[in-house]
Amino acid sequence: MGVILVWQWYVDKATVVALIVGLLFFIEVLGLFYVLAWARLFSVLILWFFVFLFPFGIINPFYVGDLLAQGIEPPPLHMLVLRVVPIVACSLWCLHVLGKHKTEFRRQWLAATL
Repeated sequence: MGVILVWQWYVDKATVVALIVGLLFFIEVLGLFYVLAWARLFSVLILWFFVFLFPFGIINPFYVGDLLAQGIEPPPLHMLVLRVVPIVACSLWCLHVLGKHKTEFRRQWLAATL
């Protein structure tokens, strides 16, 4: 995800916020690679965001209202649910794996091998 945001900033000249968020995700991936506890905690917070808040951003009446205001026919409800289910399912699986291997993460801020 971080690479995508950095690429978007480079190609599309998006905001500096996209670059910063991309670099934060890159640092998080490095932390997960070195099995650090702070990276696990950050990942768990992001994944719970995807589980609880992401579906409400897609399946809500305001999204459909915006589409109607633009003159676009809104998709049926089952199509909206199909957009959300893979992301939520993958997030729940990742939360399960991170919870199952909680004790394997080191309680250091930086890896000793960096």
